Amino acid sequence: MIEQRLKEVFARAAGTGPSEAGAYDRFLRRRRRATRKLTAATGVALVLVLGLAVAVPRVLLERRTTTQVTTPTPGGDGTRLSRPAQGFEVDMPDG
Repeated sequence: MIEQRLKEVFARAAGTGPSEAGAYDRFLRRRRRATRKLTAATGVALVLVLGLAVAVPRVLLERRTTTQVTTPTPGGDGTRLSRPAQGFEVDMPDG
């Protein structure tokens, strides 16, 4: 009697779960979906890294301030404008 009831309960419990038919196909679909997500995330990360590699040097070059050094010339008739980052020096007259 108890054995019969246990068999019935186990049969009902086994029948309520997902069937094994198509389980491998579901596994393959999940794996493909996960692979697509990983590929997309890697692509986005690569685009961001390359974008930063191009943008950061440009922004830093624009932010670099050019130093203007004015020094009196020995003759006292003007000043010397020096911009070493751009590679030139110019004698400027007064006024």
